[in-house]
Order: sequence, then C-alpha cells, then structure tokens
Amino acid sequence: MAIDRTSPLSAPLWRGRVLEWSLVATVILVVVLVFAQKFRVVSGQGELAAVKSTLGALRTALVIDFLRQKQGRMHQMLL
Repeated sequence: MAIDRTSPLSAPLWRGRVLEWSLVATVILVVVLVFAQKFRVVSGQGELAAVKSTLGALRTALVIDFLRQKQGRMHQMLL
C-alpha cells in the first residue's frame, strides 16, 4: 500500500522531520561556534608563546653581547 503524501495524515510526520533537522542544524551550529571560540583561544596562546620565545631570544642575545663586550675590556686592561 502506497502512502498518500497529500493527505493531512502525513503532516505530523513532515513536522517531525522538520523538527529533527532543525535540532540537528542547531547542534551543528553550536558545535561550530564552540570550535571557533576554542580556536581563537588556542591561536592566542600560540601567539603569546611566540612572543615569549622571541623575547627570550632577544634577552639571551643581549646578555651574550654584554659579556663579550665586558670580556674585550678586561682583555685590554690585562695587556
């Protein structure tokens, strides 16, 4: 027996499908929004780590330069 899709009896089934797909779309939207927010947080943490690494490298270079200059002055004083 074929289902008559034009009859009013099939309307609740159609409404149920729309409700199901609406719920699926809502869940997917929420997951995408949460993922986007978490991505921004992780991206910010990555940028902060890069800045800290650069500052550490600059600080190390400054100390090495200072020690080389001090060593050169001490070597000149001994001669």
